Amino acid sequence: MRSLLFQRLSSLVFPQHCSGCSQPVRPDEQLSWCRACLDRLQSDPSECCPRCGAEIKGARFLEGNCKLCRELKSTFKRAIAVGNYRDLMRQLIIDMKGHYNESLAYQLGRLLGRRLIAENTHQSFDAIVPIPMHWTKRFQRGFQASVVIADGVQYELRLPILLGCLKVVRRTAKQGTLETPERFRNVEGAFVVTNSKQIINKRLLVVDDVMTSGATISQAAKVLLTAEATEVNVGIVARGARVS
Repeated sequence: MRSLLFQRLSSLVFPQHCSGCSQPVRPDEQLSWCRACLDRLQSDPSECCPRCGAEIKGARFLEGNCKLCRELKSTFKRAIAVGNYRDLMRQLIIDMKGHYNESLAYQLGRLLGRRLIAENTHQSFDAIVPIPMHWTKRFQRGFQASVVIADGVQYELRLPILLGCLKVVRRTAKQGTLETPERFRNVEGAFVVTNSKQIINKRLLVVDDVMTSGATISQAAKVLLTAEATEVNVGIVARGARVS
């Protein structure tokens, strides 16, 4: 895909420096961060809810789930994140979206792919589905982060990306401006499956940049499961929630 070609060409033209601290990065690292910044980006799996991916202070779980995901009643099977939406990770996400930084989105996707491999979940998926964006928002931004992130995940996992099988049929309010109950109402009925033959009996990995309440991804998962996907798991760059 175009982002993969861009990544390879840019690595030949520009010196490789860490996107977090600007220190030189060894060419054989193949990622845009030094080891110290990688450690800052990635959360400790033992401190994350095994179901919704939220970081749990003190790692307190009940029946394998945290209080947050028990309240959300999400439709997906499991969510795995690279890290929590704070500090360096938050800065990178803001830079990616604010500057339409495809190279950064692709690198974050590769990091997510490696996290999925480290969690030993990569053989549990048949295909990748990026969370779509309404065409008017895509036109305004000229950049769809979830698709480029999916490119990076695909590079690591070697799975097909199902572009266009999930579609947004109405423009929704910005989720970040709403309270949690409103977020779920905001996205209700917003997604449709355009080609159910692509997903029937498939184990899908839905990919996005940030998940906070889980409303958007839960609604997308619900639609995919209704269209007879076997199961839906979630891969996200940053989990925007923390349970204390």
